Amino acid sequence: MGAEFKEATMSLAGATFAAGDFSRGVLDHVKTRTSVRLNVSTDNIAGVKLPIFVLRGEDEQDDDHSLLGMTGGGQAIQRAREAYTRFLKVLITIASLQTQFVTLDMALKITNRRVNALEFILIPKILDTIDYIDRELDEESREDFYRLKKVTDNKKKAKQATRFKMGLAQVDENAEENVMPAAFKGEESDDDDVFV
Repeated sequence: MGAEFKEATMSLAGATFAAGDFSRGVLDHVKTRTSVRLNVSTDNIAGVKLPIFVLRGEDEQDDDHSLLGMTGGGQAIQRAREAYTRFLKVLITIASLQTQFVTLDMALKITNRRVNALEFILIPKILDTIDYIDRELDEESREDFYRLKKVTDNKKKAKQATRFKMGLAQVDENAEENVMPAAFKGEESDDDDVFV
């Protein structure tokens, strides 16, 4: 860009030397609408829309400038025009690349912010929540295990108590049978009772 600008400036100086001050003639021949247009299109790269600048109509020759510099320095003016056209093309290309660079840089910064937010805020919160849920589930399973253990212990105690009661009742029946005389039991005794 610097070399093209230097060449364009030198050719303008040469044209001014050859033709004199022709700026008034250029301004008089300028149309309200120029034939040179800058079109902006976009290219989608990985979800990022990058602008692309394209210069159109710079190759078209307009007849209004053909009479400029007819009295002297016409070729120098034409060379200056071509040099500035080349410089304009380089300038548009650099502007397009710089705009794409800035757009990509902004997209990278936004993506880095999102990645940092995920890495340092969201993922640790989710991991903390998962740890909390694991701890709560472990505690609940311990409580359930303790509760089941208590229920089975209570059932065993109740079963032993009923066995103990059944055992005492059986022992009591056996004791009553041993204490009662055979006559009360309805059994006949072999011994003869002597009444006096």
